[in-house]
Amino acid sequence: MKTSNKHSLPPIPTGFGLPFYYATLFNIEVAFLVEQASVIKYLSGTGLRAADFDGKAMVSFNYQQYTGQFPNGSSNTQEIELNIVCYPKSQAKNVAFVTAEQYLRGEEQTKLMGHHRVWVPCDSDTAIQAGIQLFGEPKFKTTFATSIPSLNVPDATTWTVTCNDPVDPAKAIFTCVADVRQLQPQLADGLSKLKLE
Repeated sequence: MKTSNKHSLPPIPTGFGLPFYYATLFNIEVAFLVEQASVIKYLSGTGLRAADFDGKAMVSFNYQQYTGQFPNGSSNTQEIELNIVCYPKSQAKNVAFVTAEQYLRGEEQTKLMGHHRVWVPCDSDTAIQAGIQLFGEPKFKTTFATSIPSLNVPDATTWTVTCNDPVDPAKAIFTCVADVRQLQPQLADGLSKLKLE
């Protein structure tokens, strides 16, 4: 008897492998509540619906600086994931709707809410190729200017991330300065996250 493969995942492209292991990872995610109307056009035709947090949608950007270790050396990559928190429209009856704070703590137990990538600026050709071919991410190449906390520079306590314009690096797409020294860390879903005020 022949079995159906209609639910099979596509093959992993040649030259890539999963899972991908990080040798190092620095990461900060900043989330905002915005008007629902401002995200609708980015979800059109995707089969996704923006999660509703008391009438607002949640968007975020997630800056990552990571090192991948390979047999012939290591590679350092910077990227930013610009996201909309959403869920499949087909699963609307199954989603456990939670507050924004509960979502950020990892308390949406159905795990049907996730991030829809709107853009992923990145500085590594290999990471761009992997993101596009493995995950369908809308990645493009650019550069970054950053100043982030480091154990090697103890007095660096503020996260500053600038995403440069890919055509004119002297111009910025955006800059974020996050001073988290006054925020109280909280345990969330096994990870340390910060309460946003």
